[in-house]
Amino acid sequence: MLGLAGLMALAIGAAEVSVEVLPGTPCVSEAALVRKLRASGLSVVEKPEALAVTLAGEGRMLVVRARRFERRVPAGVNDCAAVERVTVALITAWAATEKAAIAPRAVEGSPPVTPSEVAGSPPVTPSEVAGSPPIIPSEVAGSPPITPSEVEGSPPIIQDLPDAGPSSTPLGQNGAGDGGVIAEVADAGVFTPTSPSLRFEAAALGGISAGATDPITAAGSVLAGFSIGRWGVLLEAGLESERAARMPPVRVSATMQWLSISFRVAFELLDSLTLDLALGARGWRVPATAAGVDVATDRVAINGGPALSAGLSWRLIGPLFLHLRPSVAVRLSPIGLNVEPLGRILVLHPWTYSATLGALFRFE
Repeated sequence: MLGLAGLMALAIGAAEVSVEVLPGTPCVSEAALVRKLRASGLSVVEKPEALAVTLAGEGRMLVVRARRFERRVPAGVNDCAAVERVTVALITAWAATEKAAIAPRAVEGSPPVTPSEVAGSPPVTPSEVAGSPPIIPSEVAGSPPITPSEVEGSPPIIQDLPDAGPSSTPLGQNGAGDGGVIAEVADAGVFTPTSPSLRFEAAALGGISAGATDPITAAGSVLAGFSIGRWGVLLEAGLESERAARMPPVRVSATMQWLSISFRVAFELLDSLTLDLALGARGWRVPATAAGVDVATDRVAINGGPALSAGLSWRLIGPLFLHLRPSVAVRLSPIGLNVEPLGRILVLHPWTYSATLGALFRFE
């Protein structure tokens, strides 16, 4: 609620605002926002008579709400700095507008401030500001200009009052260099995002792998991903350590090498947390060796099948993420390794499960 003290402060000094950032608001923290608003010249206070601004999150939108004002900013986690700059510019411009609109009312001889204009505020009468020097109000749109005959010795005072309602403003006028996050402020008060950006990712991972009946082995992989917006392609190559079986005096061992190509879709769960799901095809090359026989035998098996994986990426700093990737893949048939006359010694089950963890770099 704006009382008389708040109105007089607006009339003679800098606008005072109070800021509340609700839980779940993307990209912006209250402490950082307060610092930037103060750096821009606003007085940020915790007073009931201050101009109140509330920030909230609605899906992937950051919503700025205040008296007679609402704007929505698309809050992509990869350009939070630009979102923060635009938010500061919006609040600063709105506070200046409110100051210009309210200040002329807080003067001697001006019409009372009605509850419809400032909810809950009593009318401001000359008796309430008695003893203060006269302050000439700015010209209000629609009223005739104040002439020297009306205010002796004073020239006309003209001040345009900007509209606090929705407007259309190119971003370049409010802060160039914001990475193209926002193209313009639309007439409906909603920011229109630019086209989806191109994203490249590369990662090196290590972990474990196992089959339905196979022992747990070490596994490592490298991946590269290309995306436009949330849709993209993932390439991944992996190597799994030796699996072995023994039937004295024969020992058979095999390693797995594989290559996957998948289509994937990504989701932004939090400001610094993303999830992607990938579905595609995987091909295996399985070199095997039999020892303990008269003549050592080598064989290479080739197989293929579908693969499903998920990636959870947590931003550590800049383009560096911690990446966790579980996956499951199915070969079209089991791989059996036989040694005559002993028969089948090692069988690799069609199902393979793995979980890897490592560092991922993301560039846009």
